[in-house]
Amino acid sequence: MPEVTFYGVRGSCAVDSPHTARYGGNTSCVVVSVPGEAPILLDLGSGVRNFGSTVPPKSDFEATVLLSHLHFDHVQGLPFFTPMLESQSQLDVYGPRQEDGSLEWAVRG
Repeated sequence: MPEVTFYGVRGSCAVDSPHTARYGGNTSCVVVSVPGEAPILLDLGSGVRNFGSTVPPKSDFEATVLLSHLHFDHVQGLPFFTPMLESQSQLDVYGPRQEDGSLEWAVRG
């Protein structure tokens, strides 16, 4: 049975206040997990940092990412996603076609 976890649900800016405590203050990141399969990440907002803390250190992490679009709040968590510091980790990233270059060029930028 798939499990869906919301690590980030906010819009353009991550926030932290008692007012946002119920749903959290991180930007868009939803993880779909099925036991024995690589997770599917929906966006890489600041919530992906918290998901990263659930991944065992020094593990060979694999996941598929589906980016809804490339606004900053949907990718800003990637530099803080610690599983990607491991050399054997792999993220397969899929997203909308880019007019100015490849999706890889846009994400690396």
